[in-house]
Amino acid sequence: KIELPPEVLAARADLVSLFPSTGLPEVLMEVNRWTNFAPDLTHLTGRRQPTASSDAAILPALFAVLVAEATNLGLATMANSSGIPLHELEAAYDWYFREETLRTAIHHLITYHGTLPLTSLFGDGKTSSSDGIRFGMAASNMNARHNRRFFGMRRGVTLYNHVNNRGEQYWIDVVNCTMREATYVLDGLLYQDAPEIKEHYTDTGGYTDLIFGLFTLLGFRFAPRLRDLSDQTLYRARKGVDYGVITPTLKKDIKVHLIIEHWDDLNRIAASLKDGLIRPSILISKLQAMQQQNPLQQALQEVGRIAKTLHILEYVDDPAFRRRVLIGLNKGEHLHSLARDIAFGRQGRFHDRGYEAQLNRASALSLVINAIAVWNTRYFEQAQAALAQQGIPVPGEVWHHLSPLQWAHIHLNGSYHFT
Repeated sequence: KIELPPEVLAARADLVSLFPSTGLPEVLMEVNRWTNFAPDLTHLTGRRQPTASSDAAILPALFAVLVAEATNLGLATMANSSGIPLHELEAAYDWYFREETLRTAIHHLITYHGTLPLTSLFGDGKTSSSDGIRFGMAASNMNARHNRRFFGMRRGVTLYNHVNNRGEQYWIDVVNCTMREATYVLDGLLYQDAPEIKEHYTDTGGYTDLIFGLFTLLGFRFAPRLRDLSDQTLYRARKGVDYGVITPTLKKDIKVHLIIEHWDDLNRIAASLKDGLIRPSILISKLQAMQQQNPLQQALQEVGRIAKTLHILEYVDDPAFRRRVLIGLNKGEHLHSLARDIAFGRQGRFHDRGYEAQLNRASALSLVINAIAVWNTRYFEQAQAALAQQGIPVPGEVWHHLSPLQWAHIHLNGSYHFT
């Protein structure tokens, strides 16, 4: 468990106490005044540039749909709560809400957040973590699966998301809840416009030897927190070589000949992923289905076993590294708590039958989370200045312990007004 220093807890309480108590619509509208992200939600036809008056007229409906999607309330409930006619909300959803427009708006917010002076004090944006958050399904659809551990007798889906050390959620996708999460780890690292990630953390579900191999070839540092660490198999690079005190822990040999024979093909795989010629999750699922029948897949596993052995030895030996991994994973858990509180509607279960509608809802949730991060960072700056005027400066070392993902001061439910 990571215990925060008392001065960090005191500084956080002093800063957040100065935040205004506000509602979710007000947060989104104020962030839009700063960033102007709403025009990224473009009309499906887009034949001509919209006028300022038309943009202003559609804004209340856009924000209402965004809140309805993120909170999982649905358009009909939002129409009753906000007073905006249902047909206007349905028209805004049909014409403006698509995966590409939502992702563009998310990228807009992340880019703006990176320009704020305080953002760099939260972190450099070059480390991230990924994990899945599960949502049950209230309707039968092809994308949902049974998973007794999380949903009992019901079906559900997993929202697999990536968050960096600045609190920016730069990737989210709706995936099969029965597949190993490791299949989707690289999607967010290669298919996103966030600052370049150098080091990435997952839990045991995000790890396989294959993933270690791909991370090595692609130049990322993969640092999972592995369950039952003492049961992991460590590998020696050369048979019969004395590795000193760690020799008894190295149980098996790396098949070096496989790596040498398929080295060119391994680099072709890495180049194809870097160039975006194939989605990583598709390639990984195909390679995993081959099991031990394909020598290329075996060679990739051997590369991964070298990287896994080095990672475990450093993880055991370096307390600072273990703490860094734990802090990264805790940021993901903190984000999941925020996502659960935002998506409170319909008892936390999705009602959408199609993948596209589910992804739109997940992307709207991600957009709202990033908007909250921007809003909080701006108000952290104002609160810091107010405390400095009172003779209570905030120490610089406090900020890397804090997160812009705070929401106790934001009213997430009730009536919604978009004027």
